[in-house]
Amino acid sequence: MNSSPPSIRPLRILVVEDDDDHAELILHVLGEHHQGHRVERVSDGAAAIAYLDQNRGTRPELVLLDLNLPRVGGIDVLEFVKRDTQLRTIPVVVLTTSATDSDRERALAAHANSYVVKPSGFRAFEALLRDIGGYWGQWNLGA
Repeated sequence: MNSSPPSIRPLRILVVEDDDDHAELILHVLGEHHQGHRVERVSDGAAAIAYLDQNRGTRPELVLLDLNLPRVGGIDVLEFVKRDTQLRTIPVVVLTTSATDSDRERALAAHANSYVVKPSGFRAFEALLRDIGGYWGQWNLGA
């Protein structure tokens, strides 16, 4: 049995995040610790839907989705992705500050692949992002 981890596959990642500080940290950590990932960001739900609709040929292999977004909410973006036969296989990780049961239940009912609450501390958030990038690019073979 091979005990070494598989090599990290570079992924196309779409970050849907309206908070500039959170987005900057996400882009920095995924770029620094997981070189090769191509990370793009949109700052609201309507822009996310437009991006996904226009980039079907080069669709992202992972979406990191905040719930509380301007214009169109994160649940609506998630439902758009999971309803669309060409997009529904894209893993969507809800990455949010909301720890409420109702938000988590709504996201999981809409077929989120994961629901992760952003930690409040910088170092913990940085570690979480490294883990997310490693899991989806290295360990998860379904993406």
